[in-house]
Amino acid sequence: MDWAGVTGSIFGALGDACAYRTIGGVASTVQAVVRDGVEVVDESGQIVERVRVASIDKAGLSDAPKMGDTLTVGARVYVVQRLLSDDGYAVQVSLS
Repeated sequence: MDWAGVTGSIFGALGDACAYRTIGGVASTVQAVVRDGVEVVDESGQIVERVRVASIDKAGLSDAPKMGDTLTVGARVYVVQRLLSDDGYAVQVSLS
């Protein structure tokens, strides 16, 4: 199965086209979904915080997300705080 194609189709249907800029200034257009109040849990299953999270189709990224990169959704600019997950096809980052 072509998982990259499946991921692209899902983000194409549910995501928004957003501008992504690395701290080095490299700009790209990515498909992303931004959600508020996502629960982050620790190893014991306890909720340690609630954060704003962007799920991004990795196909549009030139490099792994880093703290200080920006994601622009419409007129709103978010700053990447940290990488939460990377399954090889999509990444999740916390935003401020």
